[in-house]
Amino acid sequence: MHADQRFLASRAERIASFLDAGGTVVANGHVAYPFLPGIDSARTSPNSRLDDLRILRLASHPIWEGVSGEDLTFRKGVAGFYGRAWHEPPPGALVVNAVGAPERALDILYPVGHGRVLLHGGNDLWQFGAMDSTARLAPQFLEWLLAPEDRS
Repeated sequence: MHADQRFLASRAERIASFLDAGGTVVANGHVAYPFLPGIDSARTSPNSRLDDLRILRLASHPIWEGVSGEDLTFRKGVAGFYGRAWHEPPPGALVVNAVGAPERALDILYPVGHGRVLLHGGNDLWQFGAMDSTARLAPQFLEWLLAPEDRS
C-alpha cells in the first residue's frame, strides 16, 4: 500500500522476470504508476454512494472463504474501508471481488509465466479484519501465500 510506485515502475521488467520464474507478487492499493504486468492505473468512481462502495463477490477463492461481502463493505457501520477503486483485470484473471459493480475488479488473481499476482485495490489486505467474518482474511491469506503449488 505504501510502496514507492515510481521506483517499482522503474523495475517493472525485473518484477516481470521474477514472476516469469515462478515468484509471487502481492500488491495492495491503487496503482498509479503501473509496475505489474497487465495492470494499468486504478480507476475511481465519480460518485460515493453506498452502492458504489458495496463489495460484490464474483468468484470463490480460499482467501475469502467464509468472509461476508457485508462485512467487507462495512466497518463499524461505515462503507469504503476495504476498497474504493478498481483496476482493469488482464485476460485470464480471476476477479474475486468487485466494488460497486461487477465490472469494477477489486481483488484480482492472475498468472504471469510460472508465477502469480494478487492485486487488492484497497488498503493492505492483511490488516483488514475485525470481530466478524473478516477475521478470517489474514490467516487464510497466509495459508494461500505459503502454498505456492496452488497457482490460483
